[in-house]
Amino acid sequence: MAGIYTCVLFGVVYKKGTIRFNLLDGLVLALWVWEFIIGMFTEGQNNCISYLTGQYLFITYYFILRLGLRDVSTVKPFMRILLVFIFMISVISLVSFGLFAGLVYDAGFESLYDFKYLYRPFGSLNNVWGTLMLMLLGIAAIPLLTYAQKGKEVIFGIIPFCLLLVCLVCSFSRGIYICLALSMLLISYYILTSNDKTHIKLIKLISLAVVLIGMVFVFKNDALRTMRLVETESQQRSLQARVNALDYTWQALKNNPWMGCGTGNYSLAVNEYTFEHNGDSFTNMAPNVFSQLLLEKGVVGTVLWGLVFLIECIMLSKCSFVNRRGQVFLFLFLLVIFAREMSFAAILTDKRLLAALAIWLALSQCNISKEENGGVAFPKTVCMIMIIIGFSGLSVYHFIFWHDQKCYQDYSIFASEKDYVSAYEKVNQARDNVASNVLASSACMAIYNEHQDGRYLSLAQKHIDRAVTFSPNDAYLLGCRAVVQYRNKKEKALGEAKSLVAKFPENTFYRLLLADMLYGVGKRKESIPHFTKAVIASPSILESKSWKEFVGNDRIVADDIMDAIKLETANKPDDPLRLSRYGKLLYLLGDSTVAKEYLSEAAAMLPNLKTPWVYLAKIAGANASPELLRHLAIWNDTSSSEDNNDYSNYNVKSMHWYLYPLHRSIGFRICCPQSSGKVVFEGKDTDIKSIYYDRT
Repeated sequence: MAGIYTCVLFGVVYKKGTIRFNLLDGLVLALWVWEFIIGMFTEGQNNCISYLTGQYLFITYYFILRLGLRDVSTVKPFMRILLVFIFMISVISLVSFGLFAGLVYDAGFESLYDFKYLYRPFGSLNNVWGTLMLMLLGIAAIPLLTYAQKGKEVIFGIIPFCLLLVCLVCSFSRGIYICLALSMLLISYYILTSNDKTHIKLIKLISLAVVLIGMVFVFKNDALRTMRLVETESQQRSLQARVNALDYTWQALKNNPWMGCGTGNYSLAVNEYTFEHNGDSFTNMAPNVFSQLLLEKGVVGTVLWGLVFLIECIMLSKCSFVNRRGQVFLFLFLLVIFAREMSFAAILTDKRLLAALAIWLALSQCNISKEENGGVAFPKTVCMIMIIIGFSGLSVYHFIFWHDQKCYQDYSIFASEKDYVSAYEKVNQARDNVASNVLASSACMAIYNEHQDGRYLSLAQKHIDRAVTFSPNDAYLLGCRAVVQYRNKKEKALGEAKSLVAKFPENTFYRLLLADMLYGVGKRKESIPHFTKAVIASPSILESKSWKEFVGNDRIVADDIMDAIKLETANKPDDPLRLSRYGKLLYLLGDSTVAKEYLSEAAAMLPNLKTPWVYLAKIAGANASPELLRHLAIWNDTSSSEDNNDYSNYNVKSMHWYLYPLHRSIGFRICCPQSSGKVVFEGKDTDIKSIYYDRT
């Protein structure tokens, strides 16, 4: 796609004599250069290729439109094509929504709101898709409010516009609803103050009212639930999470204020303040665009994007009075989009949203003459050289990324064949970054375990230390470092594990790591509280083969752990996620009566939790009601999933941050589930190996 866009832009520039660059053009170019810089020098350098490519597509598309859309005569045919495209994707989106609604209703649930996360048109998150629909709504409104005067043109524009309204109402997103209300106020004002004939104004206003009122009536309960904002448990949790995000944004900014953590790495920037404490959920989406800009792009990137907004304001003042009406609408609707970004930041990390933003920025310059726009003229030869340099730089970066991924793939092949020496040599050919160092450390540990060669243990320590240096915000790497240290520096490893538990007491991984290490050095009694907390957070441990082996080898410690779990679960929590986990634990411990009570309450509070339905069905067994089985059918996978999932969460995290599932590389399994290493109980030493660990 980048190559196609580059060729089109090259052709557009070639037909020009000179290219006039204004201040906004310069800022757009500066944004890409800054993206390149932070991609090279921040913690998230592994994953920046995707966002760097997205930014490149954004600027090439922007300049294609900027140079191609000169005035209304060129904007009109472009808008007709765009409206046809909007019509098509709106129809597909509504068909997708119909399938989603049918799935929920067939499962016996009455509320679509609780399951809106299952609605993913074109594979997009519901909130991301809602933002795209909102941006397209503003674009579709432009011909209706500016130059569409004939009846046919009005009808041609109003059909896709109304379809977009339906899509937005069906999002059941509070942020979208607020911005939709702002949009309707703005559009209604423009309709009433337009030069259209009275009957045309009435057609437009009635169309808006019929669509909105009709959709709210069809989905009355879900729409009203969305409008109440904080009625449900999930709404309250979501709002509280956004409020909490404001507190740790400023703390996280201190770590790297000027450059940030890299685009798409908001979660890495705030990891130690939120996700390390709570394994219940993980998202890479920032709660608002200010937090996203500051933490991902630093102060410099925030200033650059702020200047883009400022230049849009300046253009408004430069625009002649004749064209100012359209220019004001463009600017005011950009404010609506900005309001949406303050509730869910998505534009800067999604290629489709960046393309829509490019359309907005290009259209905002169509109403301004060359004299009003100003700028500096450059010969087309200079511009073509700049295009070649930009594309070449992106191509080189793509090649480097491809080479790294090839090294990782070869590493995996050699490791699966237990040829760890070749695996180590191969991964050393990749760039010096987090992923390569973690994989190298893992290979060295495997070689050491096999040959007991102290040199490889030193190399394992060196590489994991290097990984920690690259990504100090990733506390999981500290746990991996403790795993390596455990081989010959047990006290130091124990100290590292204890400090992690003290800092992140709710984290399952660190609890279990410390418990395993204490048990491994013979401190069985001391390990029990940590094992207990780990199992409470991750009940699936009790379902594993390794737990059964543990019970058989050390019944005394296992009984103490289960007794402690029973004491903890006797206190009914208010939180639905804890209720769900406690219900699962009680079922696994044999108390189905109380388990059913807990699980039923959790399902009532958060119907979209899978675990309560799974274990209610298990408790019912052959007597499970048809309604319960219908509820369960909404999930294709009927295994439970609401454990405090620090491990599978880290799989998601590492794929976001380093584009490689690093949790598959270094493991510490000693005496708990899914162990593929040597398990020795009774307080003896253990073999820590590089293994795949999946807690579910």
